[in-house]
Amino acid sequence: MRLATAAISLLTLAGFASAAPYRDDLVQWNLNTNQNAQSPLDYQSTRPGGKYTKSPDNWRAIPFYTLLLDKFADGDPSNNDFFATPFEHDWRETQLRFGGDLKGLVSKLDYLQGMGIGGIFISGTPFLNMLWQADSYSPIDFTVLDPHWGVWDDWRNMIDEIHSRGMYLMMDFTVGTMADLIGFSGHLNESTPFDLNEYSAVWKHPNYMPWNFTEYVDFDVINDRNDSCIMPKFWQDDGTVVDVQTNGCLASDFDQYGDI
Repeated sequence: MRLATAAISLLTLAGFASAAPYRDDLVQWNLNTNQNAQSPLDYQSTRPGGKYTKSPDNWRAIPFYTLLLDKFADGDPSNNDFFATPFEHDWRETQLRFGGDLKGLVSKLDYLQGMGIGGIFISGTPFLNMLWQADSYSPIDFTVLDPHWGVWDDWRNMIDEIHSRGMYLMMDFTVGTMADLIGFSGHLNESTPFDLNEYSAVWKHPNYMPWNFTEYVDFDVINDRNDSCIMPKFWQDDGTVVDVQTNGCLASDFDQYGDI
């Protein structure tokens, strides 16, 4: 697959996600620049001064360095506690944010290049993430960049710096794991037993979520039943077929069978 710049790759994602519309307070982080967008198909973005960078003929021939951006290098301490929440940043804890960011990565590019590294792979989502999830595998929205890494101009500068050294960039697009915004009715403070009839789900609306992103804009909880839904066969370990008694399944974007 041919890639232009990593910035263009990020911009392309905006056309496939029904995520955050234009907001004045998110200008420095929101990929969408169309103030009049009515749907994701109307989203627009720009890459001022950008130029096409040809992909290598063989990606496998490039020595890549994989990193978790937060754990690599802290180039701008001012964004470590961006949302000013408890335990958002603590460099002494392995499970909280260390403070690494894009400016820190740029400051180490000469070092990486000197080791013979030809490409950088940033692991985890570049997008808005759960506040205390430093590994970046809990995305909330797929067009708003995480402010802990920097602003749009920091991303553009980082990409330009990498390309100016003849190096390449790969980005992780994490959708297999997401933020913790959904709970099951009656079990918000306890583990929910598995049930093939599923549970009604609710948005938790935590008061610590950034910029009032208390729900996924890309996906929705639907507690209406689809009576035509037929479960597959299930077998016990000894080969006995399980007698499944269900009344269809929920028409939600999520499986609501409990905590698995």
